[in-house]
Parts: sequence; C-alpha cells; structure tokens
Amino acid sequence: MCPEYDMHVCMISDQLAPNLFPVVDKKLAPKDKKVIMLVTQAMQEKANNLNKTFKNYGISSVTVNINDPYNFFEIQEKLCDCLIQYKDKNIILNLTGGTKIMTIAAQSIFDMEKKPMFYVKERDNTALIMQGNKVIDNIDLDIKLKIKDYLFAYGYSISFHAANQYQYSEFTHELVSNISKYQSSIGRINSHVIKSNKKNALTFQRGQEDVYIAPFLDLCGKFGLLQADQDTFTFSDLQARQYVCGGWLEEYVYETVNQIGKQKIQDKALNMTIKSLQKSVENELDVAFLAKNCLHMIECKTGKLENEKGGDVLYKLYTLSDKLGLKAKSMLVSYRNIDNISKNERLYQHKKRADEYKIRVVQSEELINLKNHLEKWIAEN
Repeated sequence: MCPEYDMHVCMISDQLAPNLFPVVDKKLAPKDKKVIMLVTQAMQEKANNLNKTFKNYGISSVTVNINDPYNFFEIQEKLCDCLIQYKDKNIILNLTGGTKIMTIAAQSIFDMEKKPMFYVKERDNTALIMQGNKVIDNIDLDIKLKIKDYLFAYGYSISFHAANQYQYSEFTHELVSNISKYQSSIGRINSHVIKSNKKNALTFQRGQEDVYIAPFLDLCGKFGLLQADQDTFTFSDLQARQYVCGGWLEEYVYETVNQIGKQKIQDKALNMTIKSLQKSVENELDVAFLAKNCLHMIECKTGKLENEKGGDVLYKLYTLSDKLGLKAKSMLVSYRNIDNISKNERLYQHKKRADEYKIRVVQSEELINLKNHLEKWIAEN
C-alpha cells in the first residue's frame, strides 16, 4: 500500500502531464492538498495554467521562483528553505520535470534529508517511489482525468457544438459496409458544396459527370436528408447538409469509440472547439477521447482530401499534438483512400506528410474494422 504524503514538490517544464497526474491520482495525491512548484521565468505561463487546473481538484499551490534554472546552489538553497518551512510535513519530490540541473540539485537535497521522491513513467502510467537511493515501490496511477482538465492544463479552453439532429445508424452502416459503391459519389457531393462557397446554400446543380451519384442521392432521400431531380439536389436543411457532407462519419467514429467501453475510455467528446487562452487561436476537433490518460484526437474526412486542403488538416493535427505534450496523439479517418500515389501527386504528399508527422491514418475499407484500429492505437501508448 502506497504511504500517504502531505505535500508534493514539482518542477515545472514544457511537459505538464507528469506534474498533473500524480496530484490528481487517488493513491499519490497530497493529503494536505498542497503543491510546491519550482518555476523559472520561462515557465510562468505554464505554471499558471497548471495552478488553475489544480484548483479544479481543490489543490492549492505555492510558487517558488527560480531566477536561474542552471544555478545549482540557488535551487538547493530554495529547496532547503521549503523543507525548513514545512519541517513537520511528509513531503515528496516529483523528479519528472525541470532542467537536468534542477533535477540533480533537488535530488541531492532530498537524498541528504532522506526524503522520498518519485518519477512518473508516462508510457505505462506508473510512478517509481524512491528513498535512500533505492526504489521502494512501483505504483499504478489511478487517474480519471477529463478532457477539459487536460486541455486547460496546457492553456486551452473547450466548447462543444450543438448535437446533430440526424443520427442514423442504418445510414452510416450502409455507407461503411459499401465503401466502393458510395466513395466517389460522396466525393462529388462534397466537391459541389465546397466549390459553391456559399455557407447557407441548400440547392446545388448536378453536372453531366454526376451520372454515378444517383445511388447515394437515393440513400439520402430515403432518410429525408435531401431531395433530388435530374438537374439539382436540395438538402432538407443546413444540418442535413452538414450531416451528409461528413457529420455522419464523425458520428460513426464517435459511436465506435463508445463501443470500446468505459474501462478503457475515461472521457470522450464529439464536435468541439478548443481555444488557446493566450493567443485566442481556435481549432475544431471532430472526435477526441482520453484513454490511459493519453489524449487521442481524430479528424474525419469524407471528401477528396486534395480538394479540402488536406495539408492544413494534417498540419493542424501535428501542431496540436506537439503543443499538448507527449501524452497526445492524432489520427486521420478518411472515407477515401489517400494511398493512391500513382494517380495523384498531391495525395502522395498528404500521405508522406502524415507519416512524417506520425499521424495514424485509417482509410477507405479499413473503416469496417475501425474498432480494432482504435484499440491497437490505444494500446501503443
């Protein structure tokens, strides 16, 4: 059984998750609900975001400013002052963070005072407890972090879009089960919508090259999503347009995440906007979920990626993954196949970029086994 510790000491760095997880963990959380943060000038903003997240869990923090992160003796002196101030408390040091000099200086003081320390192993969500140059325990962290708290710690707020009124599992099942039948049709429909440049347009002209989209239009008509004649097709409303042009795939991905179950998925979200608290930059995400305290972000695309600025989609996923720490990763779910490098140079560049950015791609017929792809992706943490 893990002993109780009154307070944590942590060193703030770019990777905030290792400082956040132990504080909200059921086993390792500080009994006095108090954390001492060693903060350099460069890490002030991150410390502020982390402090606000702590407050959501009823945790208070004390900031110890470090003027020079490479001044070994300054770090030692300030830590000694903390230990004297809280001499009656059982304080444990989080070694996962700060510069190497900060870590060495902090470890030397805690070793000298025979105080406990721990190191968070993010890959398997465990913490090594050390004291007297020995590992005395290896505990599994028991954390049920929420998406909003994870994002907030990294300086992002979250808002959700209104739920789509259309939720047709039979419709999505038909499209996923018969991808080769509908793939090009959906691409043509999306092309018409994108090229129109009219946000609220509901009626679109059919061209001579649209001879093969009739089966898809008939399917949409069956579910009351649009009406079609020989020359035009008209969506029932704006939500129907959004649903036909991609909302159904987002719904399918989200429902597949639901099938994985609460034992693996600790939180999930559909259609959300995340906004940087500092720069007011907004990004929309189709699907996101937390599993094993790792943030999984998914973008869903049904149209031709070369027509939808596929490079922008990939760069957005890459940028967010980079900014949201080592415990964040991303996936592109595409109804169309982007591996067709012999016919389309732009698609080749998208696929190459996805590989370089370490973005997982699930495409075309792979969607039939999406649940298996998601479970393997989660297991790779």
